[in-house]
Amino acid sequence: MREFEFIDDLMRRSVAHPNVEVGIGDDAAVLKLDSKRLVVTTDTMVEHVHFFSETPAACIGHKLVQMNVSDLVAMGAKPKFATLNLSLPSMSSDWLEAFMSALNSALSVADCVLVGGNTTSSAQMHLGLTVFGEPLFSKPLLRSTASVGDVIAVSGSLGGAAAVLNQLYELPIELRALDNPDYTAWHRPTARLDLLASLAEATSMIDISDGLLQDLAHLCQQSRVGAELISASIPVTDNATLNDALHGGEDYQLLGTWRDLSVVPTGFRVIGRCVSEERILLDQQVIEPKGWDHFHGAESNN
Repeated sequence: MREFEFIDDLMRRSVAHPNVEVGIGDDAAVLKLDSKRLVVTTDTMVEHVHFFSETPAACIGHKLVQMNVSDLVAMGAKPKFATLNLSLPSMSSDWLEAFMSALNSALSVADCVLVGGNTTSSAQMHLGLTVFGEPLFSKPLLRSTASVGDVIAVSGSLGGAAAVLNQLYELPIELRALDNPDYTAWHRPTARLDLLASLAEATSMIDISDGLLQDLAHLCQQSRVGAELISASIPVTDNATLNDALHGGEDYQLLGTWRDLSVVPTGFRVIGRCVSEERILLDQQVIEPKGWDHFHGAESNN
């Protein structure tokens, strides 16, 4: 079973509850608490899966925050509180100091506070963060609300993280351990919290964590639309290829739809349009969405 088949199975098994406005299947859950709503997301980073053993602790702490904040922004919510789960082979004071300092710094920038968590021992590092947010708009932004005719836009250049990761695989271990500015796209991504206030008129939204095409496929599937993309319009990071931009993950840019060009916010670039036929076309050719799948690797079809 593939990762997203498993998620689909969880969705089918989920039980309706009057306080659950949005459950399994979007970037975060939305819970109704009396007159307020709470947006909740969680992510885990695992050694040898999400980072190398020699990846600097500060980079790991920073990235763990960004991947969660990006999910909340994609739902139209601002982060407020977080809990942290650490499973570690040992408790190295130097590693923990660097990790926690970077994590708390990233939370502070997002105006978010760490309020609790759990620690345990394990054979390798497992780092989990849960972030609780507050909706900024009257309705959450969802993957399931795009319509035929909507324009599709992204918030920034893509492929940078994949390009850096490809470089890191080729480096000696001692060089992977450096917090090199050239590796920023993969080591220290930045969630687009700066764009949150401009998203009110988006018709749907998802963050790009698994690759442009794979995440677009999730949005199209839930909205029951297709997409036509123009390759020349897709912003590609300078050191990356179009293939990196299409299929590479961990850019943490936003991918959204809007009713027409006039309401697309500054900072977004239009790359295509939603269509009625439920497939993805790139330059008028059908293209299969590929991206990260935790049970089948980086080149698995969606």
